[in-house]
Amino acid sequence: MKRDLHLVILVILVNSLLALGCLEGLRQDRLVAPVAAEVLRFRVLANSDSEEDQALKLLVRDRLLDEMSRGLNAAASSEEAETYAVSHQQELIEAAQTAIQEAGFSYPVSLSVGDFYFPEKTYGDMTFPRGTYRAVKVEIGKAEGSNWWCVLYPALCFTDAVTAEVPKESREKLEHVLTEEDCQLLDGQVEVRSAFLDWIGSLFHS
Repeated sequence: MKRDLHLVILVILVNSLLALGCLEGLRQDRLVAPVAAEVLRFRVLANSDSEEDQALKLLVRDRLLDEMSRGLNAAASSEEAETYAVSHQQELIEAAQTAIQEAGFSYPVSLSVGDFYFPEKTYGDMTFPRGTYRAVKVEIGKAEGSNWWCVLYPALCFTDAVTAEVPKESREKLEHVLTEEDCQLLDGQVEVRSAFLDWIGSLFHS
């Protein structure tokens, strides 16, 4: 009898945890949605984690950021930035291939624009929540190495993303299209709590 009771409790607990996980996922999606709608991100995947391939990844990154800088600076929205990237896709691929060949490698390279998952990431003094964002993704060779990412629009691509200061113009672009609460979220002024942890805490204080 006790064994059956324990089994029932276990099933209820597992189902509760699954439900809480789904709710937390939906809550996270709601948090990231307004931010994701206003930015275009950038991701470069190296061929491998070898020292040479990781260095090549940064060379390709620099070449593409330089190539896109003029067009992205003229963009007035994330949609315009994405349109620029799509319309210049072949030119960007050729620029990446040139950088690869100049470095003495022969890896193929691909570039696509789509919806991709990003973990939480800090750029300067702004932290972007984890979730799905529109992004320009570049894959070098087998694309099995560690990747590098940033925000293309508004311009938040730093070599040292942790300690750099967000440009005033980029911050103003975000503040213009986001609510005050969303801006506070990026600045780390809004605490994102786990529903599961809140529930566990209530059990100990009930």
